[in-house]
Amino acid sequence: MRLIFTAYAINSAFVCFVLTCALMFFEENTHRFEKIVNFITDYMFIVFGPVLFCFCIMGFSKLPGLAQECKPDHVGGITHPSDITVLVICAIMSFSVLFLYAAQITGKLSN
Repeated sequence: MRLIFTAYAINSAFVCFVLTCALMFFEENTHRFEKIVNFITDYMFIVFGPVLFCFCIMGFSKLPGLAQECKPDHVGGITHPSDITVLVICAIMSFSVLFLYAAQITGKLSN
C-alpha cells in the first residue's frame, strides 16, 4: 500500500507540473487551457475515485499484514495502527470522490 500511495504522490506532482505548463503556454481564458483543465479534472476524479477505492478494498483484504510492524529480519509482534488509519481515511475519501463523480456524470446525462 505504501508503494501505491507513493505512486499517487508522484501522480499528483505530475498533474501539478502539467497544469503549470498549461498556464505557461496558454492564457487562462483560452479554450485550450479550459480543455486541459477539464481533462485533468476528469482524470483526477477517476484516479482518486474508483481506482483508489479498488486499491483500498485490496488493502482491506491484506489488513492483517498491514497491521504488523516490519523489522529488517522478521515481522514484529507489535500492531502498528498508522497504516490502517491511512487506509481508512483514503477509503472514505475515495468513496466520497466516487460518489461525487457519479453524481456529476448523472447530472450531465440528465441534462
